[in-house]
Amino acid sequence: MFRGRLLFQFHLKERTNNSIHYRAVFDDVFHQLKFKSWEDWYNVTPNANLKAIIRQNFNGSLFDAVKNIYPDHPWDEFRFKWVPRNYWSETENKRRAIQYIAGRLGIENFEGWYSVQMKDLNRIASSIPLEIGQFETVYELVCSIFPDYNWIAWNFAEIADSIWTDLKHQSILLELVSKDLKIEKLQDWYGITRKEIAGKSKYGIKFLELIDEQFQGSLFSFIATLYPRVRLEFWKFQATLLSNEWKEQENQNLFMRFCAQKLGIKSLQDWYQVNEEGIKIRRRTITL
Repeated sequence: MFRGRLLFQFHLKERTNNSIHYRAVFDDVFHQLKFKSWEDWYNVTPNANLKAIIRQNFNGSLFDAVKNIYPDHPWDEFRFKWVPRNYWSETENKRRAIQYIAGRLGIENFEGWYSVQMKDLNRIASSIPLEIGQFETVYELVCSIFPDYNWIAWNFAEIADSIWTDLKHQSILLELVSKDLKIEKLQDWYGITRKEIAGKSKYGIKFLELIDEQFQGSLFSFIATLYPRVRLEFWKFQATLLSNEWKEQENQNLFMRFCAQKLGIKSLQDWYQVNEEGIKIRRRTITL
C-alpha cells in the first residue's frame, strides 16, 4: 500500500510539473506572437514544437490544450482555426458553429433564418473556419445543418436559381398561394387575376416572378406542368399573359371541341350555322 501511495504521488507530481511546463510554453507563445487577448488563440496555426506537444498530450486538439492550460476562460472549440482532422465533417460541430452565428445575428428561432442573407452570414462566419462558401444560399446551409426542420425555400430572403426550376419547390409555392387565395381545386384558378395574386398572397410576387421567368407568363403552363393528368381549359385563365398556348395544335383542337360542345355542334357542317354573335371571346374566356 505504501509503495502504491508513493507511485500515485509520483504520477501526480509528474502531471503537475507537466502542466506547469505546458503553461510556460503556451505563455511564451502568447508573448512571442504579441497576443492582445485570449481570443487570439483561435487564429493560431501552431509551429512544429507546439504541434508535437498538442498531438502527444492533447489528442491533437488545440482546443483541449488551451482548455486544460487556461481552464478559467470559456473556450468555443468551433472557433479554432486549427482543429483535428475531420472535425468539420461532424454535423454536431457544424451545428454548434451555426448556433453561435445565430446568437451573433440575434436569431432566436428557426424562422429567424428566413430574413438572413449570405452577406450577413459571411460577415459573422469570417471568424469561424466553417466552409460557408460551399453553400449558395442560407437555405442550403440550414437544410444541411437542421435537416429535420420543415424549411420553406420561398420564405428566404435569397432564393437559389435551382429552386426556381425544381418541381417540388414549385408545387410547394402553388400550395402556399392557393391557401392564401382560398383555392380548393385547380379550376378555381380560372377567375384569378395577377392583381389578386400579388395583393392577396404574401408569396404572390415570387409566384408571378416564377411564372414569368419559367413559364413565359402562363399560369396555365405552370399548373399543367405540375398536374399533367388534369384536363384544364387554358383559355379560361385570367392571369395568363401573352403566351404560345394558342399556337399549339393540341390546344386549338381542345378549344374547338369545347366550343362545339357548348354550341351543340355534332358535325363539321354545323359550323356553317354559327355566326359571330354566337361566340363572345374576351380575355381568352369564352361566354356561350
